[in-house]
Amino acid sequence: MKGEISLRKKSLISKGFFGLTWICIGVIRIFQSNIILDLISIVIIILGIVAQLISYFVKTQKEDEMSDNNEYKSKSTVYELLVIIISLCIGVSTVKGIWTINLGIIIPILLGMVNLLEFILFNYYEKIGD
Repeated sequence: MKGEISLRKKSLISKGFFGLTWICIGVIRIFQSNIILDLISIVIIILGIVAQLISYFVKTQKEDEMSDNNEYKSKSTVYELLVIIISLCIGVSTVKGIWTINLGIIIPILLGMVNLLEFILFNYYEKIGD
């Protein structure tokens, strides 16, 4: 049908672009805050919100059982990686005796990586099939 976007494009908008948005916010937070960086952050956040809204309101292809399965597989893989990364961080902090991670910087980057990896893996599974 005309006017529909594919599931891959929807994934690109809702996961890929949104992931890049959060990674950019995390990278901006590394630098010293000033008016220009704050304005760039606001613009990036607005673009991310618009992208999310577009992915929900634009008509997309109907999701079939295989695309649902691919989405579940991609989320499962990403969350397994996330558990491994968090476990490693906790292990290192236990050995060192101190937690030296700035969560204000790490959480946006981690959230962006999760979304970006979900996008990449979903497209990978859609392309290769089962």
